Amino acid sequence: MRLRCSGVDYFHHLLHRLILDHGGAGNHGQVRVVLEGGIDVAAVARAWTRLGDQAWILGARFRQGIRGPYWSVRPGTSLVLERGEDLTALGERQLREGLEEQGPRMRLGYAHGAGPGLVLTWDHRLCDARAAMTILARLPELAAGTPLRDTWWVRGHRQVPGLPPDLAARGAQARQSVAYLKPHRHARLWRPAVEAGNRAAPLTRLQLVLSPAQTAAMDSRQLSASGRFAETPFLLACLAAAMEDVGGLRGDPLFPVAVDARPRLGGPILANCHSFLFLRVRSGLASTDLGAAARALKDAHRIWVAQDVAVKMACAMEFFPLVGERLARAQLGYFRAGVAASCLVANTGQTILPTQLFGAAVKGISHAAAVPGMPGLAALFHRQGMRLCCDLIAADQVATAMPLERLSQRLRYQMLERPLIVNPTTTLIRR
Repeated sequence: MRLRCSGVDYFHHLLHRLILDHGGAGNHGQVRVVLEGGIDVAAVARAWTRLGDQAWILGARFRQGIRGPYWSVRPGTSLVLERGEDLTALGERQLREGLEEQGPRMRLGYAHGAGPGLVLTWDHRLCDARAAMTILARLPELAAGTPLRDTWWVRGHRQVPGLPPDLAARGAQARQSVAYLKPHRHARLWRPAVEAGNRAAPLTRLQLVLSPAQTAAMDSRQLSASGRFAETPFLLACLAAAMEDVGGLRGDPLFPVAVDARPRLGGPILANCHSFLFLRVRSGLASTDLGAAARALKDAHRIWVAQDVAVKMACAMEFFPLVGERLARAQLGYFRAGVAASCLVANTGQTILPTQLFGAAVKGISHAAAVPGMPGLAALFHRQGMRLCCDLIAADQVATAMPLERLSQRLRYQMLERPLIVNPTTTLIRR
C-alpha cells in the first residue's frame, strides 16, 4: 500500500535530513511519563503488540517516486516493548540511537527502577506530538481488547484539513505566503552565538516546572500583560527576554509556532495535522517592556489567524516535493539549517494523557525532540494538571553559549517576578 505524504510530512523529512547531516539521529520526538509505582508490564507489551497489528503504518518505509514522496506500508508491524532500569537513561538512549529506516517508526520502553515510567520515541515525519500522546492514552484500551479505530489508511487523510481541494487554488494560496515570510528574511535575526557548523548532537535537556500556585500567579500576570487568549504570545515574550538576557541583543527573536489543525471529531490519529506561523518581536522590546512585547506578538498572531496564513503556509509546503529537496531546504533555512529561527518552540497546552496508566498514577511528563544544529535551541511548553512545564533543549555548542540552567532561571524570572509596565489604556476582560 502506498500512502502519499502530505506537505507537512515532507517538511519534517527535510528537517530529518538536516538533523542527520549535522550528526543527529533524525527528526524524532519523545515523551517521558513518570509513574507512581509499578504497572502490569505484560498488559503494556500486549497493547504494544496489538498496536503494531492494527496500525500497519507504524512499520512504513519512507520512499520517493516520480509522483512524489510516499509511505510504503505492508501488513503487520512487529513492535517490541523495550526494558530498562532508569527512565532518563532509557530515553536518552532512544534519542541517541534514533529509529532504523527499515524498522518501526515508534519505540516504547518501560523503566522499572526507582522512578518507573514509560518513554515513547517516534518519527516526526509520521505523526505529531498530539498523535503520539493519543497513542499512549489508548494503550490501556488496546490491552483490554478495544480496537484502535483509526482511519490512517483512508486516502487523503494525511493532508492538513482545510486545504483547497484543487492544486491551482493551493498554488494561489502558497504564493500569498511569500509576503508574510519576506519581512523575516530581510530582518536581522537573533541566533545563538555559536559557529555555523554546530552539531545536532549531543543534546542537553532541562525541565522547568512551576507549582500550581506559581502557575496561577503566571496566569494572572499574563492576563494583565496581554489579555485573554494570549498565553502563547506571553510565553514567547518571556522566552525572548530570557534569551536576550543570557545571549545578548543580537537581532530580532523569531519563533516558528506549530498550529494544530486536527479536527475535534473524526480526524486521523497517526498524521501530522498542523501548519506553522512565524512570530517575530523587535530586538530589545521584550527586555525593555514585557507587556508591550506580548501584545505585539498577540497582534502578529491575530493577523496570521485573520488572514489564514497558516493555511497559506500549509499550501506552500504541499509544493515542496515538486520543487526538489535542495531548493526546499534553501527556502526553509535561507541556505542555513533551522528554518532561520531563533528557537524552535511548541505549546501543546493541557496534556491529553489520563491521570492513570495501567493502574499507576501519572506523576510527571516531559517532552523532548531532536533539533537541527542551527538554531540548536528549543523550548517545549505544556501543562500537566495545574502546573506549567517547559522543557529546554540545546544541541552541542549551544548548551555552552546558552547554559540551560541560566536560561531556565531567567525564564522563571520573566514569567513570575519581573515587574510589568501596566498600560493604562488597556481594558482587561477577566475570565
